[in-house]
Amino acid sequence: MQASKENQYFMEDENHFGVSTAHRLSSEVGKDILISGGNAFDAIVASAVTLAVVEPGNSGVGGEGYCIFYDATERRTGALCFMGEPCALATPQNVHGKEFSRGVSAPLVPGAPAGWFALISEKCTKSAEELFSPAISFAREGFPLDHTEADGLNWMSDVFHTSARETFCRGDRPWKEGDLLRQPDLARTLEGLTREGPDFLYTGRIAESLDAFFEKTGALLRSHDLAAYQVRWQGTIAAKFDNLEVHVPVPESTGFSVLFGLKLLDAIGIQNMPQGGLDFVKITLNVLRKMQECVDELSSKLLPYDCGVLDELDRLLEVEDIQTASADIMKKNHVGQIRQHGCCTTSLSAADHLGNLVCLTQTLDDGYGSGVVVPETGILLNNGMAWFETDPEHSLCSIEPRKHVFVPVVPTISLTNSGKPLFALGTPGGYGIPQTTTQVLSHFLFSGDSVETAISRPRMTVGSTTPWDDSGIKLEEGFLQEAYDGLATDSIQTGWEFGDFHAVQFLEKGSLMAFVDHRGQGVAY
Repeated sequence: MQASKENQYFMEDENHFGVSTAHRLSSEVGKDILISGGNAFDAIVASAVTLAVVEPGNSGVGGEGYCIFYDATERRTGALCFMGEPCALATPQNVHGKEFSRGVSAPLVPGAPAGWFALISEKCTKSAEELFSPAISFAREGFPLDHTEADGLNWMSDVFHTSARETFCRGDRPWKEGDLLRQPDLARTLEGLTREGPDFLYTGRIAESLDAFFEKTGALLRSHDLAAYQVRWQGTIAAKFDNLEVHVPVPESTGFSVLFGLKLLDAIGIQNMPQGGLDFVKITLNVLRKMQECVDELSSKLLPYDCGVLDELDRLLEVEDIQTASADIMKKNHVGQIRQHGCCTTSLSAADHLGNLVCLTQTLDDGYGSGVVVPETGILLNNGMAWFETDPEHSLCSIEPRKHVFVPVVPTISLTNSGKPLFALGTPGGYGIPQTTTQVLSHFLFSGDSVETAISRPRMTVGSTTPWDDSGIKLEEGFLQEAYDGLATDSIQTGWEFGDFHAVQFLEKGSLMAFVDHRGQGVAY
């Protein structure tokens, strides 16, 4: 039995697990893993690998991501960064004139398989063979496309590199809902990973295939770049409120901007404003803009792993700075603009009867990433090079080998103020991720909403959240009419939807609820 859109959660009679993902098949895989005795880490890995097959536009073996968790055995939170990095040949001189939005020069070193296997090694109870088996079956036997994926494949038909066309393009007609997508090469790659572990990709046969293909096509990525890649186990940073302690990963995630935004909203007293009214919307939009400004300011001075980053974040979240920033926001009569670029991602959450709580967000960056598949592997590669600047004089974000920059990938874990795990939630949405995450958490913290209601409330964004939209103000439907009337400028847009949250929550006595966002097609068990 699965959750409906009207009733966004499902509870067993003895409901001691929860899983929520963006696709029915991946949620079923996570549910089955938990029922069979696996823990939340097992479920999150099995579901993530399945999403890499059944949701190929948003994540994959050639992608990257972030995971945040509460480990019940160790009674602590932590994070795992498996974001990609530029290769050794990615210097300003070598990248001049190259295309980063799509094509063979666009991929970063993929981190997803290394991330999955790091979790298997350190946190999971089941083998890679057990966790990868469902995904292998879906890749080999095929799975029926939903209308969103069919439309996405058709949209990309003229963009895919020739290496991807055999798998992702049809010669007879456009894709339609219900068509089976088979990926036999990817199935063989996943089987190789279960036999040999991550070495199969990072130092083995896949690395050799990638090396030969990229050297032939004049691209930059090489096998030695794969061999040098390492994931990062990290801590979290947190902010305490009256009834909650919100945890986000340390940078390179920009989760710190979510904590900053929540503290601003609290200091301003957003809870005292009519929900959805003009003042509420104006204040929230200016807080969202201020959040991006704090990211821009930090990234103009430091990179994520530079000494001093955490000290800067401590200062950012100090009471004095919050009061100064909130006073500045209250003086503004208009909403400033920001310009950004974005990405396509997927986010999933899981929890178990032991008290483990996990949220993982993984991505190919833009939809279908680079559009390039490594021949005979089925691996669709990311286009993460688009995060970087090619002009060395432009900023700290100029391209360099193995450089990491701040990215808006923000899975979250929230604890009670007594330190017990409460809920996990995350969303896709490019640069809109910190903005929508702040709004959902604000509704829970300051409006007294349940997690379900907080996810369902209307949202707003300021600035572009994807590469193809502009930098204006966007409001979903559902705010008070005075908000639309009061912001009636040329830059305001309506009729949009932002985010696709997936959450799990502990209730009293250890039972669990799982939630999906009505904006997406996910399923919760």
